[in-house]
Amino acid sequence: MKLSIIIPVFNMAEYLPRCMGSLLAQDLSECEILLIDDGSTDELSGPLCDRYAAEHPGVVRTLHRENGGLGAARNTGLDAANGEYVLFVDSDDHVCPQMLQTLDTYMTRQADVVIFRFLLEKDGARINNESEPEFLGGPFTLKELPRLLLLPPNACNKLWRRELFEAYRTRFPEGVWYEDIAVTGKLLALSERIFVIPDALYVYLQREGSIIHSRSITRNLEIRDTVSELLRWFREEELFSLYCKELEALTLRNALLDASVRILKNREETGKQWRGLCFLTAEQQTALEELYTFTELSFPEWRKNPYSKELTWKHRIALRLLAKKRYRILKIVFRETRK
Repeated sequence: MKLSIIIPVFNMAEYLPRCMGSLLAQDLSECEILLIDDGSTDELSGPLCDRYAAEHPGVVRTLHRENGGLGAARNTGLDAANGEYVLFVDSDDHVCPQMLQTLDTYMTRQADVVIFRFLLEKDGARINNESEPEFLGGPFTLKELPRLLLLPPNACNKLWRRELFEAYRTRFPEGVWYEDIAVTGKLLALSERIFVIPDALYVYLQREGSIIHSRSITRNLEIRDTVSELLRWFREEELFSLYCKELEALTLRNALLDASVRILKNREETGKQWRGLCFLTAEQQTALEELYTFTELSFPEWRKNPYSKELTWKHRIALRLLAKKRYRILKIVFRETRK
């Protein structure tokens, strides 16, 4: 079997039909779809998964487990997978019609990883998420192209050879958010044949409640755990010095900038504004300081990172304001327009 498609499901009965429809419309002759019901509590999602398995025997399998989060559900899928390759699809997203046909070309070419573009969908409209990478083609190794570490660390916009997970006993961290960051960098470092293609094959639904848009202060601080795990692994494998600047840039973008902005936009406790200045809670200020301290301890020379010049002007300003603890001004810079 060529491909195992792993779909974690937790209370996603509203979105799963579109996701499954986008896959079932394609050639699945050498594929299996693993629906991992992660302890759904809505009384709809679990039975819906069972219905798909009953209607498509030999193609769709459903596995029920106690709720453990996205990482745990993906790991359950990896343990049950039979395919030479694995593809992760979130149950509220869907894939483009040409996905499996396009990826089959690279499976035939014995790729270890295929990185493809993804689109964003919000309020029914699709948005081109990113400019085309300056490097396309392959096969590459990470040593030849360290900038691969700076691409979005999502697991879902990549096709993976399953042996990478098995031979190196790699699994997603469980019980924390941002589990992709702790895994994708490792697997890229272990891969010998990485392809980067211009095709947009995946549609990511932007919706309230998704992890990447969460402004929960406590959950956003978990990014320190996943980044720490990634840095630990590179040190343990004696690869840290080889990719130090890329890992530094990854930490700046994900653990400091992106997480800080999400925390700044948290207004669960207070929405006060006075003369245009946004007030922060003590919890927000403490969290921002913790993220900054984590970055400073991990990379004391981060101000000299050569990739910083590629940041947007807002993010360059944000770094300076975070260093000076000018949090109120920073909140104004990233303040959302209220509808």
